[in-house]
Amino acid sequence: MPGSTLRWPRVERLDADRVAAAVDERLGVGLQVEGLCPGGQVGAAYVRWPDGHLGVLSWQAGRQAETDVGPVE
Repeated sequence: MPGSTLRWPRVERLDADRVAAAVDERLGVGLQVEGLCPGGQVGAAYVRWPDGHLGVLSWQAGRQAETDVGPVE
């Protein structure tokens, strides 16, 4: 809107190591952070599961963690 001074609060960027550690603490899955994914606004990270396959870790501030573990279909 022209002339509007409304500002949205800045979203916290993903701290992949902290989030992976929290997932491991809660679910015991043992994700290893491989590196950040390119692009995006707040971040996502490539993670390696204990069996060696790759996945993507992302999060949304203020949301309760889901406890389902497995592939997204």
